[in-house]
Amino acid sequence: MANIQYVTENRLAKEASEERKQVLSFGAPIVFVLCLIFPIAWWWFLLAYLIIVLNAGIIKRSGAKGENATLEMLSLLPDSYTIFNQVQVPNKQSRNGNTEIDFVVVGPNGVFVIEVKNNNSIIICSDEDREWLVYKVGRRGTPYTASMRNPVKQLKGQIWALNNFTKERRYKTWLEGIVFFSNPNCCLKFTGEPSATILHHSGLIDYILHHKPKYAPSNLEKFVQDLIAIKCT
Repeated sequence: MANIQYVTENRLAKEASEERKQVLSFGAPIVFVLCLIFPIAWWWFLLAYLIIVLNAGIIKRSGAKGENATLEMLSLLPDSYTIFNQVQVPNKQSRNGNTEIDFVVVGPNGVFVIEVKNNNSIIICSDEDREWLVYKVGRRGTPYTASMRNPVKQLKGQIWALNNFTKERRYKTWLEGIVFFSNPNCCLKFTGEPSATILHHSGLIDYILHHKPKYAPSNLEKFVQDLIAIKCT
C-alpha cells in the first residue's frame, strides 16, 4: 500500500459542509418568518428551502467525491510510492500566492501531477479550447449545457508552478502530468490529440506503474521533503 501519511482532510468536503451550515443557519429564520406572513404558502417556502439546502456546496461535494475515489485508487500503489493531496505550491503570479494541485505522487519511476475531474456528463473539447462544453441532464431530466475550465491548461499551469518551485531550490525533476476523469459516467469527445495524458475512470494505477520517464528520476528525496514542508505550513 502506498504511503498516505501526508494526505490531509479534503478541503472541498469541509467547505461544502460549511456552506450547508451557513444556508441552514441563515435561511431557517427567513423561511420561518415567511411562513408566518404567508401561512397558505408555507409548504412552498419549505420546499424551496429544502432544495437550496440540498444543493448547497454541491459542486464542491462532487469534487471531493472524485478526489476521494481517486485517493482510494492511488492508495493501492506499492509502498515505494508517496501520495500528497491538495498541495499548495507557492506561486507569486497567482492571485492568492499559491497554485493548488489535487495530487502529487512520487515513486521510483518519477513524479506524477494529477488533476482530478468528477464530471458525469458528455464533454466536447480540444486542446486549444479555453473552456470545454459540457452537456448535462438536470434533476427533472431536462438537458442543458454548461462549461468547464480546460483541465489540460490547468494541469500545465500546475506543472509550471511546481517546476519553478524546484528551480528556486536549485534542482529539477521530471514531472509527468495526468488529467484523470474519475466518474465512470463521463463521456469525453476530444478533437485532435491532447498535449497531456488524459485517463478515464480506470487505468490510472497501470499507467503510473508502467510509466517510463524520459530520463532517470533524480532529487526525489529532496522533492519529497519539500512537499512535506509545504503540507506542514
